[in-house]
Amino acid sequence: MAPKNSPKQSIKTFTYIRIPVDESEEIEELEMKYDENDKHQKENCLVDWFPGYYRGITSEEQRQAMEEAEIAKIDTKGIALSTTRKQELANRDEVTVQELLHGVAMIDWHTIVIHYDNKGSEKTWKKNERATDLCLNCLNNTQIYGDAFVERVADDDKEYYERLSMTKDEGKPGAAWVKQCMVQTMWMKENGDKLPDGQVKTMKELKEFSDKLEVWVDGKLKEWDANKEARKKHEKKHANREDFEKSLREKVAEKIAAVKAPVPLKKAGDAKKEGYA
Repeated sequence: MAPKNSPKQSIKTFTYIRIPVDESEEIEELEMKYDENDKHQKENCLVDWFPGYYRGITSEEQRQAMEEAEIAKIDTKGIALSTTRKQELANRDEVTVQELLHGVAMIDWHTIVIHYDNKGSEKTWKKNERATDLCLNCLNNTQIYGDAFVERVADDDKEYYERLSMTKDEGKPGAAWVKQCMVQTMWMKENGDKLPDGQVKTMKELKEFSDKLEVWVDGKLKEWDANKEARKKHEKKHANREDFEKSLREKVAEKIAAVKAPVPLKKAGDAKKEGYA
């Protein structure tokens, strides 16, 4: 029986995708359940599950091939280790977790992550052409062997973390997020590998900014309702209250877009141009 003071479970489900190495198999959507109130489980449910998956599909022959290849790597480094220790290191699970699309304000911190067995090649698995091609379309040269998995989360690397779902069609190069990834990668190359961060770096900062704008909108609407002189001035541009509020909402959207937009890396001479030097 759970302790009386333990938080109640809040079971939720999200969808992620598997890109099989066997091209005769369709990309498939898989579901994972997690407890919304368990922070570790919410953030690590897939990371904790994948090692067991890859062990389960590794034959003894493939394991031995991997062990021999990994021990050979250790030997080339000239590190003095016992045979037992070498075997332990060689058989250690190494599931790579790689961000393809980095979460930034401009895309509401949506992050696309691909998971794959980093020792797939040593296990003599075939190259996953579809997963490798997906990475290539993201301007990423990663070579993937064996099955791969892709997930989406919203993560600002601070307090904000949400599980989001993916469809099997999003495991293809034509997906909208892949185009976003290309744009993001090119922007980073032009800006010293700096992420395209906006003026707001976290969801908390964005919410605080949005809340201030809501107070501003509320004040303007109250002004329309209670101040005849101000209303007459506004009526020169707006036919009615609804039109006035629509205009205010458009300004809010513009201001939010501006603080979420990427801030380019300053280059030599920029300070002088902007009057800072």
